[in-house]
Amino acid sequence: MPLLLYSKNVVAAVHVGRKGLLNEVALKTVEKMQTLSSEQITGVVGPHICGDCYEVGEQMATQIHQTHPATGGKKNYLNLFAGLKEQLVGIPVENLNICTMENQRYFSYRARKDDARQVGVIAL
Repeated sequence: MPLLLYSKNVVAAVHVGRKGLLNEVALKTVEKMQTLSSEQITGVVGPHICGDCYEVGEQMATQIHQTHPATGGKKNYLNLFAGLKEQLVGIPVENLNICTMENQRYFSYRARKDDARQVGVIAL
């Protein structure tokens, strides 16, 4: 899931997948940004597979649901955005609500098994 973070003086682009959520990559990025700028940090999540489509193995689902309860919903499905919001308390994060599995205009390996890519860009 692409996460673009910005404040008045600092920007960051972060990929938050299953492992990134477990390893708190977004939270660590925000904490680092806060050491560089006292301005409010805001985020935007770009196109990604939604919680209704993101099915994983039972072991992975159980592991993530235990540490991030908001990711749960249907058994063996993950809502990464809900887990991200749970992790980044106090940081406003907008979700563009574009599911790459449901929307053919965006790349999804799970949907189409091709090697296309997407890019998220942010600059000051």
